[in-house]
Amino acid sequence: MAVHLLSPLERLLEAAHWPVFKGWMRGVRNRDHCDSLACELLGAIVARDRTFVRVLRHWAIASNPWFRRAAAMAVWKRVGQMGDVDAALSVCEPLMRDRHPAVVEAVDRVLAGCLASDAPTTEEFLERWKRRLPFPKPSYTLP
Repeated sequence: MAVHLLSPLERLLEAAHWPVFKGWMRGVRNRDHCDSLACELLGAIVARDRTFVRVLRHWAIASNPWFRRAAAMAVWKRVGQMGDVDAALSVCEPLMRDRHPAVVEAVDRVLAGCLASDAPTTEEFLERWKRRLPFPKPSYTLP
């Protein structure tokens, strides 16, 4: 409920709010909760302040799968609003071999957004990963 109450105020969110939202991440138990927090609140901060991409790269290697999913989903707004495919790909890189279904789905969404924003850069990234993926190719991979 708190996430949805705060989301209309996303333009007021700043770096000082990050520790609070990180604490909320510890209570995440499902995809919807994770995505609301990551996309609406954390994503608003990441969209305005690219330095948080470095934090998301650390989250991408966390043992908690919800932190890994949030890492991908929090950078999604930056791709959609600014076309910052490089930021998204740097977060997705350590997640490419992740087998957790929630994380695989998040990476799939982000890479689809990257393809729409900058197909050549994303295709080059996917080509490097084409033969190294541990699972059947998801919908975002090259034909």
